[in-house]
Amino acid sequence: MRKLYAFVPVVAMAAVAFPAAPSHAASTLVVSATGVTANCPNATFTTIGAAVTAAVAGDTIHVCPGLYNEIVEVTKANLTVEGETTLPANCDVFAAPDPLVDSIIEATSPTGEGIVNLREDGIRFQGFTVQNNQGSAFGGYGVNTVVGHSGYLVTNNVIQGNPAGMYYNSSGVTQSR
Repeated sequence: MRKLYAFVPVVAMAAVAFPAAPSHAASTLVVSATGVTANCPNATFTTIGAAVTAAVAGDTIHVCPGLYNEIVEVTKANLTVEGETTLPANCDVFAAPDPLVDSIIEATSPTGEGIVNLREDGIRFQGFTVQNNQGSAFGGYGVNTVVGHSGYLVTNNVIQGNPAGMYYNSSGVTQSR
Protein backbone atom coordinates (compact mmCIF):
# COMPACT_ATOMS: atom_id res chain seq x y z
CA MET A 1 0.00 0.00 0.00
CA ARG A 2 2.82 2.41 0.69
CA LYS A 3 3.87 2.43 -2.95
CA LEU A 4 0.36 3.32 -4.04
CA TYR A 5 0.19 6.31 -1.67
CA ALA A 6 3.63 7.45 -2.77
CA PHE A 7 2.50 7.27 -6.42
CA VAL A 8 -0.73 9.30 -6.04
CA PRO A 9 1.04 12.59 -5.12
CA VAL A 10 3.36 12.21 -8.13
CA VAL A 11 0.34 11.82 -10.46
CA ALA A 12 -1.35 14.84 -8.86
CA MET A 13 1.80 16.96 -9.30
CA ALA A 14 2.08 15.89 -12.95
CA ALA A 15 -1.53 16.94 -13.57
CA VAL A 16 -0.79 20.40 -12.19
CA ALA A 17 2.48 20.73 -14.08
CA PHE A 18 1.02 19.53 -17.40
CA PRO A 19 -2.63 20.59 -17.59
CA ALA A 20 -4.79 19.34 -20.44
CA ALA A 21 -4.81 21.49 -23.55
CA PRO A 22 -7.82 23.80 -23.61
CA SER A 23 -10.58 22.54 -25.84
CA HIS A 24 -12.17 24.69 -28.49
CA ALA A 25 -15.86 24.59 -29.23
CA ALA A 26 -16.35 24.99 -32.97
CA SER A 27 -17.49 28.46 -33.96
CA THR A 28 -19.23 29.88 -37.00
CA LEU A 29 -17.62 33.01 -38.39
CA VAL A 30 -19.87 35.03 -40.70
CA VAL A 31 -18.63 37.05 -43.69
CA SER A 32 -20.53 39.72 -45.63
CA ALA A 33 -18.86 41.77 -48.37
CA THR A 34 -20.99 44.76 -47.39
CA GLY A 35 -20.88 44.30 -43.61
CA VAL A 36 -23.92 43.73 -41.41
CA THR A 37 -27.15 43.76 -43.41
CA ALA A 38 -30.71 42.59 -42.89
CA ASN A 39 -29.86 39.40 -44.84
CA CYS A 40 -26.63 38.86 -42.91
CA PRO A 41 -27.10 40.30 -39.41
CA ASN A 42 -24.32 38.27 -37.72
CA ALA A 43 -21.47 39.29 -40.04
CA THR A 44 -18.23 40.11 -38.28
CA PHE A 45 -15.88 39.98 -41.31
CA THR A 46 -15.96 41.64 -44.73
CA THR A 47 -13.42 39.32 -46.39
CA ILE A 48 -13.13 35.57 -46.48
CA GLY A 49 -9.38 35.84 -45.90
CA ALA A 50 -9.87 37.73 -42.62
CA ALA A 51 -12.26 35.02 -41.40
CA VAL A 52 -9.76 32.27 -42.32
CA THR A 53 -7.06 34.12 -40.37
CA ALA A 54 -9.31 34.30 -37.29
CA ALA A 55 -10.57 30.71 -37.56
CA VAL A 56 -9.20 27.62 -35.83
CA ALA A 57 -9.48 23.98 -36.88
CA GLY A 58 -13.06 22.76 -36.77
CA ASP A 59 -14.67 26.17 -37.34
CA THR A 60 -17.20 26.99 -40.04
CA ILE A 61 -16.91 30.13 -42.14
CA HIS A 62 -20.31 31.09 -43.54
CA VAL A 63 -20.11 33.50 -46.47
CA CYS A 64 -23.27 35.50 -47.16
CA PRO A 65 -24.29 36.36 -50.74
CA GLY A 66 -22.19 39.05 -52.37
CA LEU A 67 -19.21 39.63 -54.63
CA TYR A 68 -15.82 38.86 -53.05
CA ASN A 69 -12.89 40.17 -55.11
CA GLU A 70 -10.07 38.29 -53.40
CA ILE A 71 -7.72 35.35 -53.69
CA VAL A 72 -8.78 32.96 -50.93
CA GLU A 73 -6.00 31.00 -49.18
CA VAL A 74 -7.45 28.41 -46.79
CA THR A 75 -4.48 27.48 -44.61
CA LYS A 76 -6.15 25.90 -41.58
CA ALA A 77 -7.05 22.22 -41.35
CA ASN A 78 -10.59 20.94 -40.95
CA LEU A 79 -12.36 24.20 -41.79
CA THR A 80 -15.74 24.32 -43.48
CA VAL A 81 -16.05 27.26 -45.85
CA GLU A 82 -19.66 27.52 -47.01
CA GLY A 83 -21.38 29.97 -49.29
CA GLU A 84 -24.84 30.40 -50.72
CA THR A 85 -25.02 29.73 -54.44
CA THR A 86 -27.96 28.58 -56.49
CA LEU A 87 -26.85 25.70 -58.69
CA PRO A 88 -27.99 26.04 -62.32
CA ALA A 89 -30.56 23.55 -63.56
CA ASN A 90 -28.35 22.68 -66.55
CA CYS A 91 -24.62 22.57 -65.78
CA ASP A 92 -23.76 22.91 -69.49
CA VAL A 93 -25.16 26.42 -69.68
CA PHE A 94 -23.33 29.48 -68.36
CA ALA A 95 -25.45 31.14 -65.70
CA ALA A 96 -24.78 34.70 -64.61
CA PRO A 97 -24.65 34.65 -60.80
CA ASP A 98 -26.53 37.23 -58.77
CA PRO A 99 -24.61 38.77 -55.84
CA LEU A 100 -27.93 39.30 -54.06
CA VAL A 101 -28.44 35.54 -53.73
CA ASP A 102 -25.07 33.96 -54.59
CA SER A 103 -21.69 33.93 -52.81
CA ILE A 104 -19.33 34.82 -55.67
CA ILE A 105 -15.53 34.74 -55.50
CA GLU A 106 -13.96 36.49 -58.46
CA ALA A 107 -10.33 37.51 -58.92
CA THR A 108 -7.30 37.16 -61.14
CA SER A 109 -4.38 35.20 -59.76
CA PRO A 110 -1.11 36.72 -60.97
CA THR A 111 0.72 33.46 -60.18
CA GLY A 112 -1.61 31.26 -62.20
CA GLU A 113 -2.81 29.40 -59.13
CA GLY A 114 -6.42 29.29 -58.07
CA ILE A 115 -8.79 31.97 -56.96
CA VAL A 116 -9.42 29.56 -54.08
CA ASN A 117 -6.38 27.64 -52.80
CA LEU A 118 -7.00 24.84 -50.29
CA ARG A 119 -3.70 24.31 -48.46
CA GLU A 120 -4.45 22.03 -45.48
CA ASP A 121 -6.09 18.69 -44.67
CA GLY A 122 -9.81 18.10 -44.32
CA ILE A 123 -11.10 21.38 -45.79
CA ARG A 124 -14.75 21.43 -46.86
CA PHE A 125 -15.54 24.04 -49.54
CA GLN A 126 -19.14 24.27 -50.69
CA GLY A 127 -21.83 26.54 -52.11
CA PHE A 128 -19.85 29.13 -54.11
CA THR A 129 -19.59 30.53 -57.59
CA VAL A 130 -15.85 30.80 -58.37
CA GLN A 131 -15.21 32.63 -61.61
CA ASN A 132 -13.14 34.72 -64.01
CA ASN A 133 -9.55 33.91 -63.05
CA GLN A 134 -7.79 35.24 -66.12
CA GLY A 135 -4.33 34.92 -64.59
CA SER A 136 -1.17 33.55 -66.08
CA ALA A 137 -0.90 31.08 -68.93
CA PHE A 138 0.31 28.49 -66.39
CA GLY A 139 -3.02 27.88 -64.74
CA GLY A 140 -5.85 30.20 -64.01
CA TYR A 141 -7.73 27.69 -61.87
CA GLY A 142 -10.97 28.38 -60.10
CA VAL A 143 -10.06 26.04 -57.21
CA ASN A 144 -6.61 24.62 -56.49
CA THR A 145 -5.59 21.96 -53.95
CA VAL A 146 -2.04 21.03 -52.97
CA VAL A 147 -0.25 17.70 -53.09
CA GLY A 148 0.93 17.77 -49.47
CA HIS A 149 -2.61 17.48 -48.10
CA SER A 150 -5.81 15.48 -48.58
CA GLY A 151 -9.31 14.88 -47.32
CA TYR A 152 -10.84 17.73 -49.31
CA LEU A 153 -14.60 17.87 -49.86
CA VAL A 154 -15.50 20.26 -52.67
CA THR A 155 -19.24 20.18 -53.40
CA ASN A 156 -22.12 22.21 -54.80
CA ASN A 157 -19.99 24.91 -56.42
CA VAL A 158 -20.26 26.60 -59.78
CA ILE A 159 -16.74 27.02 -61.19
CA GLN A 160 -16.97 28.95 -64.45
CA GLY A 161 -15.17 31.40 -66.72
CA ASN A 162 -11.67 30.22 -65.72
CA PRO A 163 -9.10 28.74 -68.15
CA ALA A 164 -9.10 25.64 -65.91
CA GLY A 165 -11.89 24.81 -63.47
CA MET A 166 -10.15 22.90 -60.71
CA TYR A 167 -6.70 21.45 -60.09
CA TYR A 168 -7.22 18.51 -57.75
CA ASN A 169 -3.72 17.74 -56.51
CA SER A 170 -4.13 15.74 -53.31
CA SER A 171 -1.66 13.50 -51.47
CA GLY A 172 -4.29 10.76 -51.28
CA VAL A 173 -3.63 9.93 -47.62
CA THR A 174 -7.32 10.57 -46.96
CA GLN A 175 -9.84 10.36 -49.78
CA SER A 176 -10.85 13.68 -51.29
CA ARG A 177 -14.19 14.17 -53.00
